[in-house]
Amino acid sequence: MLNRNIMDFFMRHNMYDSGTFRYIANNTEMFDYIIEEQKRDAMGFVTHIDDFQVLRGFTLCMPNPVDSRTRLIIINCISQAIYAYKYLNKLMTNAMRLEALGFLYEKLYILESNDPDLVKFGQFIDNSIDENTQEKYKFALFARDYLVDSYEDDINKMDKLSKKLVKIYNKQHK
Repeated sequence: MLNRNIMDFFMRHNMYDSGTFRYIANNTEMFDYIIEEQKRDAMGFVTHIDDFQVLRGFTLCMPNPVDSRTRLIIINCISQAIYAYKYLNKLMTNAMRLEALGFLYEKLYILESNDPDLVKFGQFIDNSIDENTQEKYKFALFARDYLVDSYEDDINKMDKLSKKLVKIYNKQHK
């Protein structure tokens, strides 16, 4: 499922846990990005939240890691999954922060890569977020740079910070 480059990234950022990655592996569908991208209804990280706002599970639909762009998509999806795993069968009142955390690790991956193509792709993604974009992506862009500037290799601290940023964002956008 994952190549060494991706695993090294998660280990470097103290995000690897064998139980978490086992759950992720069992709830992931990989596909050929070039052939299937146009045909897919869903790509990415999808939460399964019940009527009581309890996270019952999640599914990842990710491309096979064939180039820097597909690795970036995988970094985003798995980052969200790592944070979500802590909330399985618990109240998940605001999943919007998961998107910001995915954007955070995307940005860190881009910064670490020194890959000009990946930098351009990241800028393309940022520029595609506008007033017509879903709210969770607007929030993710809002929060990402603050999270990058405040980054620590402690996923619990980053999770708490993302929760605070959701509150700030919601107050500003009411």
